[in-house]
Amino acid sequence: MTDEDTTDAGASPTGSRSGVAEYLNMGTSIALGVALGLVFGTVLGQLTWGLILGAAFGVVLGALVQARRRLR
Repeated sequence: MTDEDTTDAGASPTGSRSGVAEYLNMGTSIALGVALGLVFGTVLGQLTWGLILGAAFGVVLGALVQARRRLR
């Protein structure tokens, strides 16, 4: 094993973890949006539109959170 192999093996995968965390946050916001859309769609009698609009709201909310996080 060379010195290059040991440095690569000992490197922490922080870049991949932050990427996974971003997807989890985005997925969470989409899921919460769909859940809210499901509730409102059921109440209003338009389940399909509730799911579509809820997912769209979740995507926009997740994108805004990610953009704000990157500005810090």
